Parts: sequence; structure tokens; C-alpha cells
Amino acid sequence: MSIIFAELYGQKNYEKLRKESFLSLSAGGSFTIVLSIVSLLVLYPVMGLIHTPPEAEPYVVAYIIHNKTLLSVNGQVLTANCVCIFRVQQL
Repeated sequence: MSIIFAELYGQKNYEKLRKESFLSLSAGGSFTIVLSIVSLLVLYPVMGLIHTPPEAEPYVVAYIIHNKTLLSVNGQVLTANCVCIFRVQQL
């Protein structure tokens, strides 16, 4: 991703850089949302397969929802894109 951004920035092709940035953010964000929804749908069946104690389930669910789903992963995708863009601009 950063190589593509650096190449486009070096070529001064700002229009294509803008499009690639948008594509990267939208594709990464969409993939993250789909993956988060799937993970939430299979959460209880997986907990049943690994024999999670019933008294621990609320804590597991709270941890997964607050730390490992939409906000966390989308934040990581956004951070990675911003780091690439800012790094390219420093070159």
C-alpha cells in the first residue's frame, strides 16, 4: 500500500493517489465490517465448541465486542492508511 502511495506521490499523480487512498480505506473498512459481523455471528457457537464456562461468557462477549470488533479494527485500518500517506508526504 505505501509503495503504491509513494509511487503516485513521486509521479505527482495526486488524482490517482486520492482515488487509491479512497479505495484502500473503503475496501479495508468494508472488509472489516463484514468480518466483524461474521465474527459476532459465530461467537456463541465457538464458545460452545471450546467449552467456555457459562459464568465467563459475559466477560468474553464484552471483551470481543469492545476490543476486537468494528471500532478497533477500523481504527487500525485507518491508522495504517494515514501512516502510509504521511510517510509518503515526508519523502
